Amino acid sequence: MKTEEDEAFGDIARKQGMWGGGFHAKRQAAMDKINAEFDEEYIKYREAFPKAYLTHIPQYEMGWNAALDEAASRIGEIKGFGQATQDSFAVFIQGLKK
Repeated sequence: MKTEEDEAFGDIARKQGMWGGGFHAKRQAAMDKINAEFDEEYIKYREAFPKAYLTHIPQYEMGWNAALDEAASRIGEIKGFGQATQDSFAVFIQGLKK
């Protein structure tokens, strides 16, 4: 059961946009519209993406992994960090491999 105080609080909250409309509802509606437009574009490009390109992913991964190996090996050239930090960076970079 609501008291007069509860109803007054509800009226204030509605006027400030917390419930049932106001700024927050308008912001959510705008975000919903933006997300819907993004989803439409994403689907359009995903369907237009050439499926034959997907066969080249192993080559991409080999290049990616080679670049990460090179980055991990060159971490030692950074003189601003101690050896433990350099080793931590190298381990992190190696963890990015596919």
